[in-house]
Amino acid sequence: MDASKGHNIRFVETFSPYLKPGGLMVVDNVLFKGWTYEPSEAPKRLQPLAKKMASFNEWLLKHPQFKTTIHPIGDGMAVAIKQ
Repeated sequence: MDASKGHNIRFVETFSPYLKPGGLMVVDNVLFKGWTYEPSEAPKRLQPLAKKMASFNEWLLKHPQFKTTIHPIGDGMAVAIKQ
């Protein structure tokens, strides 16, 4: 999934019903230059987006339909397997 960072939750909610159990979803740029760990380190204008991405990561990691891992490859990649 390479979508608008601020709308990732909506994309997952919209398209996950079409994903079969065992299906794989990959989301890129989830670490957002490392700013998801410390949104206050992002430039002021990007801090709200860094917070949204951090919330998305937490939401996806806790999502009951997915087993998710986040990999520090490039700008971060979440790999989620539908249960």
